[in-house]
Amino acid sequence: MPILKIEICCGEKTCASEPGVFCRFMGASHFGTRPECMLFPAESAASTRLYEKDGWVRRCKACLDNPTL
Repeated sequence: MPILKIEICCGEKTCASEPGVFCRFMGASHFGTRPECMLFPAESAASTRLYEKDGWVRRCKACLDNPTL
């Protein structure tokens, strides 16, 4: 089975590698007010909702659990 590897630029636990520099797979819904991961789908949606902590958008569980990223 072929393996696809995708390089992303992100922080250890955040979608930003530095202030204002976000992963290219971070998107938004609800007129840009709700951050979402477009790389890892949720069970019932095409994207996964992301949450903020201390002003930083946190990576989703699937992204954090993937050791190759």
